[in-house]
Amino acid sequence: MVLHFLFWNTSDPSIVYHAKFVQMMEYIDSNGDGIFQYNEMVPASVLAVSAIDFSFSGFENITDNDGNVIGIKFSFNSTNVSDVRQSNLELDVVCYLFFEDSEINGIAVNGLTELKFTIVIKNWKWVRDDSDLVVRFDLTWSNTTDKPRCRANSEEVDMQKNMEGNEKKLQSRTQNKYRCMELVHDKQIGYFDYVSTAIADGQTVSTNASYATYGDLLRVYFTYPHFENELIHDPIIGIASETEEAGDLISQYIPTDYLTISIIVIVVIIVAIVVKKIRS
Repeated sequence: MVLHFLFWNTSDPSIVYHAKFVQMMEYIDSNGDGIFQYNEMVPASVLAVSAIDFSFSGFENITDNDGNVIGIKFSFNSTNVSDVRQSNLELDVVCYLFFEDSEINGIAVNGLTELKFTIVIKNWKWVRDDSDLVVRFDLTWSNTTDKPRCRANSEEVDMQKNMEGNEKKLQSRTQNKYRCMELVHDKQIGYFDYVSTAIADGQTVSTNASYATYGDLLRVYFTYPHFENELIHDPIIGIASETEEAGDLISQYIPTDYLTISIIVIVVIIVAIVVKKIRS
């Protein structure tokens, strides 16, 4: 009952990766480390994404200066929030898929193996004036009986060690993005990156992330400084390989008539997305 992104490698579909946008909440950075830990949460502030109704924009071609189609854009836009405190909240998730390596708003995006989505949060009703905001994503996998290895900060993570309440910082750097988490299955990597800055009320601010394991679940927490009206941030999901270029990702939702003749017909594009609507 959340925004749910599924992605996999068409060349080796033996595992499907899942990224779920689950919660938003406030926290007090009581230890001053710049990241979220579970005991710093402001309880009255928690908003489940399942309390939000979304509309789907449909698919829109992205074109270059010559009118050539170079990608696809689509978005999910909040229409109703059943939580009384956050009834005026506006939440948009805008997704970009490019057919070749591209750059948007200064952010490098790998063609056909990455999906960049821009999170836009407006009119968050703060519980406290001294708190910061957290966005939580859950990472899981399916379609395989073999459990993938997990890496954070280039180090192996024991998935069976419950770390909730002892969240650790994510800080490995790759290009202008931070490598958030990696799930490694054989030599294939499903990963979650994020841009190390966000735009808060028109100003560039720093962002951080922490993570915790919860059985076979990975929880990732993006943290943003207190803002007045609007926050914009850019996470990225993707597929890579430890030995060779990853195959393209596939989607059963993006219609093939959005492909141009210049795109090879077997390139059926990226991410399957499931949105469940909750009615109050």
